[in-house]
Amino acid sequence: MNQKSKLLQAIRLRLKSLNMTYATLGEKLGISEVTVKRYFSEERMTLDTLDDICRVLDVEITELLNDRKEELKNQKQSFTFEQEEFLAEDDQHTIVFFKIARGYQFAELFEKADDHERQRTLKILKDLESHSLIEFKTQKELKVLVSSSAAIHPTGPIWRKYSKNGALHYFNTDFTRENEFFRMSIGRLSKDSIYEIQKKFDGLQDQILDLLALQKKSAVKRNDPFMWFISSFRPMTGSMMETIAITLLGPPKNGSK
Repeated sequence: MNQKSKLLQAIRLRLKSLNMTYATLGEKLGISEVTVKRYFSEERMTLDTLDDICRVLDVEITELLNDRKEELKNQKQSFTFEQEEFLAEDDQHTIVFFKIARGYQFAELFEKADDHERQRTLKILKDLESHSLIEFKTQKELKVLVSSSAAIHPTGPIWRKYSKNGALHYFNTDFTRENEFFRMSIGRLSKDSIYEIQKKFDGLQDQILDLLALQKKSAVKRNDPFMWFISSFRPMTGSMMETIAITLLGPPKNGSK
């Protein structure tokens, strides 16, 4: 994500934390909601406009950028192979870690637990700390060191253990229900086009991580949907997709792939 995009995303985060809509921001700036949306969608904003927005939000630019960094600065954004091995070793390791990463407090980990379960959870907490996944300082303070949205190794321990069931669960829908979305595009792209798409995916992933970080600050309800965000693209050779592509688009010219 470039610097301009980061700044605009930081403004979005501040607006969300203040529960301020684009319409309200436009009203305070003396412009229409459509104009405000265009600023953000087209990423076009003059320095004077930026100054006006900072005045309305009563914030300095440095504060805006710190909003974005605050939740993520102390969290790693990828698991080490050893951390994945530990998490994949036992389902309870994974469950306890992700409960903490999603905001569970110490006491909540032991609700309805008997003595045996309590001792086991305490051992898992110490093991999570020894693998640098959390800091277990006191019974009132559990600090997450790796993001719950951290990247895993393709075909690594977590992938091997959970990908099959996860993929079956993910695709067990026709993507027509509320909050579901699926699009697939196939075709031939130049290296430059692939690079541009990769940058857009990276920018979108940054925005998703920012919003997830912000949600931890706000009152997330237990009945809020647990969302999956999956993005990927890859060359497909000798596959069903290539067969479909050739059928729709015709064979590659001059025998090239």
